Amino acid sequence: TLFPYTTLFRSANLDIKYDAFSGCNKLDSFTIDGLDVTNLVIEGKLVVVLDYDEALSDTTITSLGEGVFVDYSGKTIDLSNMTGLKAIGYKAFSENEVITKVIIPSTIITIGNEAFYNCTSLSIVDFASGITELSIGDYAFANTKISTIDLSGINTSFGDYSFACDTSLVYVNMGSVQEIGDSTFVMDSALLEVEFEEGSLSLGTSTFSYYISGSKTYYCSSLKSVTIPSTITEIGDYVFTYCTALTSVDLSNITEIGDYAFYQTTSLSSIEAKNVTSVGYGAFAYTRSE
Repeated sequence: TLFPYTTLFRSANLDIKYDAFSGCNKLDSFTIDGLDVTNLVIEGKLVVVLDYDEALSDTTITSLGEGVFVDYSGKTIDLSNMTGLKAIGYKAFSENEVITKVIIPSTIITIGNEAFYNCTSLSIVDFASGITELSIGDYAFANTKISTIDLSGINTSFGDYSFACDTSLVYVNMGSVQEIGDSTFVMDSALLEVEFEEGSLSLGTSTFSYYISGSKTYYCSSLKSVTIPSTITEIGDYVFTYCTALTSVDLSNITEIGDYAFYQTTSLSSIEAKNVTSVGYGAFAYTRSE
């Protein structure tokens, strides 16, 4: 931490740059020119929080800085009164083990990398109606207790490992996916159903695939249903590898299937794939498909 002190004093005649105090979560007072400042907002970004109630009702804040809510002690955090909020930044809530519910406002556009990473008590994320575009970063909701995610009606994009290690996650509506990174749901052992809405352009790579750690292999062993819309025409490499509970899949609009796409999907017995023109190496190895 750049400023590890619990009390910080500075002159008012300063040019304070963006991110100057990111990650300084232990400050208990902040004084400029003899005046106590409860929260520090620089160019719309909340970078120091001493009064959470004030911050949560501040309509001028447009983004949340690194670690600003890591020490928040309430179980529910409602961001809906922050009507100017557009971005939840890098690690804004990361490692907070207390919060169980977060309400995302309709103004939000971006949820940054690791924003809620390792929030191990977080089980409910409510997305307000009215969101039309949403980007969710790398590891944004990884290692939480979230059980459902509903992004229906939203044009979405995802980074790598966005929902990885969410072992309580059962159902996800991905919205209309415009971009998606690698290994979105890796190690989500309870995941049963995922829907990609019409307008989606990609299923990604290694989306539901496996992860090997030492002598153990982790995979989406419960996945039974994936809705693939007509706008998706390609299954990427390793997308369904080791999805051992998947019994059938409709590939009627798919033209290309990548390497090892369905490798070791040992329960897969029915495939509709009338328009496929390219099948990758080992794509259906060790399945029972017809």
